[in-house]
Amino acid sequence: MDAKNIGSNFDDFLAEAAILDEYNALAMKRVIAWQIEQDNESTASDPNHHSESKREYAMLAHVFHKET
Repeated sequence: MDAKNIGSNFDDFLAEAAILDEYNALAMKRVIAWQIEQDNESTASDPNHHSESKREYAMLAHVFHKET
């Protein structure tokens, strides 16, 4: 028996429940927060990276995580 998709996909399900946009926004926030954290980790040992930038990244990451 071939494994084929039956019915609609998960995006269609979320769209029918009128929550697709909400979950897409949530996913984007999580990706951005993760990217900020990765950037912070990669520049943590860089003496030229300003502490003010680190604080700004931390605040943004906190905002994105708080909303998720």
